[in-house]
Amino acid sequence: MSEATAADLRGWLVEPDFSAERRRPLIMDRAQRKLVETWPESGFRRIKGPAGSGKSLVLAARAAKRANEGMSVLIITFNITLMHYLRDMVIRGFEKKGASRNVVYKHFHGWCKDVCIDADKRYEYISMMRGFLSKSKEVQDRILNEDMPALAATAIRENGHLLKHYDTILVDEGQDFLPLWLNVVQGVLKPEGQMLLVADATQDLYGTAKTLTDDAMKKVKFSGPWAQLRTGYRLPPLAQEHVGRFASEFITDRSADLPDPAQGVLDVENCHMRWIACSFRDAAETCEREIIEMMHHTGMNGLANADITFLTDASHVGRKAIDRLADRGIETMSALDEIYDDRRREKLKFFVGTARLSATTLHSFKGWESRLLVIYLSEADTHEKIAAIYAGLTRLKEHPLGCRLTVVSSNLALNDYGRTWPEYG
Repeated sequence: MSEATAADLRGWLVEPDFSAERRRPLIMDRAQRKLVETWPESGFRRIKGPAGSGKSLVLAARAAKRANEGMSVLIITFNITLMHYLRDMVIRGFEKKGASRNVVYKHFHGWCKDVCIDADKRYEYISMMRGFLSKSKEVQDRILNEDMPALAATAIRENGHLLKHYDTILVDEGQDFLPLWLNVVQGVLKPEGQMLLVADATQDLYGTAKTLTDDAMKKVKFSGPWAQLRTGYRLPPLAQEHVGRFASEFITDRSADLPDPAQGVLDVENCHMRWIACSFRDAAETCEREIIEMMHHTGMNGLANADITFLTDASHVGRKAIDRLADRGIETMSALDEIYDDRRREKLKFFVGTARLSATTLHSFKGWESRLLVIYLSEADTHEKIAAIYAGLTRLKEHPLGCRLTVVSSNLALNDYGRTWPEYG
């Protein structure tokens, strides 16, 4: 057996970091723990902070604390796939037997559907959604942003007694929510209940963060200053430097929130960053090649192939790349289908930590993290697309055994920035 073959085999035998992480307790710094252990008299708290500062960690720890106390908890997200990540994190904070039964995980539009059906608005919901995929994007957006939440609000107002109400409601990635949505969700919060919203306006992938003005937030009972997390723990120093420069160069919004470096960080040499420029025509083949290249390094450095995550802003390119991997006998857990219903089903079952590579979009991986990333970029012409790239770059997680980030880009506008990376080709 050759050394290369042995290295490939070792990469499949190493336990994925995602799996090992589930056995580790939640570790917080003083600022994070204070936000978990104390609570304002109003019952409402909002937290902002940059990527990797521990917003989701605080949310998960608060959820576990309330569940351990016997309180009912609703965790709600916009991103479907994020529910699975948060569930794995919350479980690490359980101390009481049966605490898991106190926590419900929902994505917002799925929750709206459940509310409408459970509160006797089934036929109105079916009528509203009939022919949804054949409608224009403008009409689809109106249904999702306005009509569906409004119907859920009516259902709660008229038949709220048929619904489960919660002692605690926690909203992650709050910059993706409209004030109307927060108001609707509050309809199932018990009197004297608690609500937490965490957000990072720099990761404004849908252009909704600007709606969370102070006036709008007061109307949904969030008042006073935001609690602030500032220290970034996820990104290694080398990546933080380059990602910070990306934000400074491309994100002109004053709401951009960049992390302060953590103290006592790992050696920057543990972080390998590589930028590969290619044509759009060669994108799928180049992504396949770079994923295989990363696999060659994992087995030789004690890392798991199953920790490799492939992210893309172009689902059709992503599908071609993972099809090429499949021809090599390499399986992936993916959420890249271009058919709406099939992609939604993929998202609902998407999780990492299996003995397979993971592949999904920049949007679907927001909130997650990985020590081994390959990212394909094709577009950077709007605020939302720039925010998606920033979110993707900030998914890299520092690790004692090292971490790797490879960007494959067919976008010429990004190449000057890419040339500043440690390795460019």
